[in-house]
Amino acid sequence: MLQAHKDGADIISASIGGPGGWGQGEELLTTVNKLVQEKGAIIIVAAGNEGSEGLFFGDNPASAKNAISVGSVEAQSIVAGKFKASTGKELTFYRTSTLNLSGEYPVYITANSTDDSSDACDELPKHTPNLTNHIVLVKRG
Repeated sequence: MLQAHKDGADIISASIGGPGGWGQGEELLTTVNKLVQEKGAIIIVAAGNEGSEGLFFGDNPASAKNAISVGSVEAQSIVAGKFKASTGKELTFYRTSTLNLSGEYPVYITANSTDDSSDACDELPKHTPNLTNHIVLVKRG
């Protein structure tokens, strides 16, 4: 991090560290805090790879007071829901949180194929209707 800043980097992104959190690992934390406070650098650090340890087990230097800690999660369970198409066919969908809707909503599907790994990654076609008050289904991936 020090070398990156010495080389002129204003934003430093790192995927380094080790178990700690809660202010442990003083040397790394001090380095991050000095770079931010004294030199104006923005420090982005991976939160760690110990997700199975729980919410409060972050790595250092990601736990530094002035660092931006970034992480990712992958749920071990997914909430399934059902909807009924206008054809009468009942379909299942999955989402990571509950969906509290009542009433009927039109469903808009952005791709006709489940093989499309870039579904809705680009601007939708100009003929796409106004999707306000619609349920929009986009393939995850």
